[in-house]
Amino acid sequence: MIDINLYPWRSEHRKKQKNFFLTALIGLVVATLVVIMIIHFMLRNTLVHQTQRNQILQIEIQHTQKALTDQKAAEQNLATGTTKLRSIEKLHNNRYILVHFLNNIHKIMPKNIRLDRIQFTCQGTELVGVAPSDQAISQFMKNIAKSDFLEKPSLNEVKVKKGSTTEKDFGLKAALKDKSC
Repeated sequence: MIDINLYPWRSEHRKKQKNFFLTALIGLVVATLVVIMIIHFMLRNTLVHQTQRNQILQIEIQHTQKALTDQKAAEQNLATGTTKLRSIEKLHNNRYILVHFLNNIHKIMPKNIRLDRIQFTCQGTELVGVAPSDQAISQFMKNIAKSDFLEKPSLNEVKVKKGSTTEKDFGLKAALKDKSC
């Protein structure tokens, strides 16, 4: 029988297989590392991009919030201005009422009555003064009831003036007929 020594061939074959295996293993490890690096860079790039987008959105949100606060302040200023304008218009439209009141009170007041205080509001007026007698106060109240400008006179108080036996302090209220103010 022929004796063939296959041992060197086997050992060469095993070396080649071992080298191939190590080369394949190293290649696989390198390929895996390259894939992991690529995935890492892609995810990092995506994260950086998303962070930039979030920063842009935060800046836009801040601009929008500032614009909203500015708009609310402008609306509040507008409301305040509108309220002031309405008050001014109301005063402008009703400025004749006080003049008309003073003209009428002069016409309906008896000659012997003196008014010490006139408090005028849109609901009515309060008149405080001095009269020589109860009849003068009564006549004044009748004249108020007949006037075109005032109505519903009501006497609050009548008292004898200190230091006088005939003069009387009085206070009365009357409502305005024109309720437009």
